[in-house]
Amino acid sequence: RELSVELPWAVICWPPVGSQELVICVWARWFFRWWSSYFSCANQPGRYESCPMNQTRFLSLTAAAMFLVQSVTLMLSPLLVDLSAEFDISVAAAGQLAAVTFGAWAVSVISVGPISDSFGRQPVAVAGLTLLSVSVLASAFAPSFGVLLALRVVTGLSGGMIPPNSMAAVADVIAPAKRARAFGLLM
Repeated sequence: RELSVELPWAVICWPPVGSQELVICVWARWFFRWWSSYFSCANQPGRYESCPMNQTRFLSLTAAAMFLVQSVTLMLSPLLVDLSAEFDISVAAAGQLAAVTFGAWAVSVISVGPISDSFGRQPVAVAGLTLLSVSVLASAFAPSFGVLLALRVVTGLSGGMIPPNSMAAVADVIAPAKRARAFGLLM
């Protein structure tokens, strides 16, 4: 049941592309491999001392991932006027983008806990960030409002996977005496 970290980047970075895109693929692959390696101790509650990781770095990376998820979700509101002009729709209709994003996010946040418990923290984290990255990049090139709406649903579903999974990973990795402080720093 182990999800390979290589699979998503093999799909994104294939076929071979130009030198600039190759640099981005290599960097993104390195970042995800590095970040997901910190989830290797998750799903092992009670093994705080035996987990060979720098907990400060783990918390910093987790906080960065949660910040990026919130930024991706909240950056939509200031763009609604420009999006309505781009797709020749009303601002109220463009506001549906926020509604579907947050609706999908709410569904994902509730349902990802059991998935993370079953399949592990690392595969869920990698899948969530990979889907989020792909959906945000694809949103930039959406040819129509309907396609953008569908991509925002995917953005909401994948963005909702990160916060509960990250909190569960922190609970798995950080000793009970230090958890409240760690949760406070992440939120």
